[in-house]
Amino acid sequence: MRRNVVYIGIISFVIGFLIFLYGVSLTGRNIAVQISFWGGLLLFFGFIIIVYGWRLKSTEQKQKEISSIRNCPNCGKSIRIDVKICPYCKKDFEKKLN
Repeated sequence: MRRNVVYIGIISFVIGFLIFLYGVSLTGRNIAVQISFWGGLLLFFGFIIIVYGWRLKSTEQKQKEISSIRNCPNCGKSIRIDVKICPYCKKDFEKKLN
């Protein structure tokens, strides 16, 4: 999903830039200011969408990192979920109580 948001932002940015350039090339006409304004507005929103897409990526990564962390039942420190021995208190999670 993040990739799609960034692509939409890039497309909006490029189209807005082209519309803005077209409006600037029409100097001396009344419509030039309006075209430049709408092109600049689309360019601005394209940039905002790109930034949002990048931030969305960082939140997705944080959620993955959070889901791969647990607390050690012995010392309470945060450790990765796939660790078999706690690096802080050396508790072995593989041992079974008899």
